[in-house]
Amino acid sequence: MNTTQRSPNPSDWYQRARIAALQNNEAMALIHLQRAVDEGWREFWRTGHDPAMEQIVKHKSFQTMMAGLENRLSIIREQFAIETEFDGGWGA
Repeated sequence: MNTTQRSPNPSDWYQRARIAALQNNEAMALIHLQRAVDEGWREFWRTGHDPAMEQIVKHKSFQTMMAGLENRLSIIREQFAIETEFDGGWGA
């Protein structure tokens, strides 16, 4: 018996958000989007081009969520640049 449960990948959470948005359940769509972000979803550009998400992208909570995601990505980019700079001075 396999007791290991596989959690949905970030894209699955995004698809759940789309379904909720199509059902006019904005609160659930936002919850699923937040879960997608928490699970590693970084394709935030998709929502602006997705007709199913038209109402969601106008929502203040969505805009706040995306600003937070962009901030996290910015920090990751800065860390990567520092690590690259540091690694460039050593080794090979």
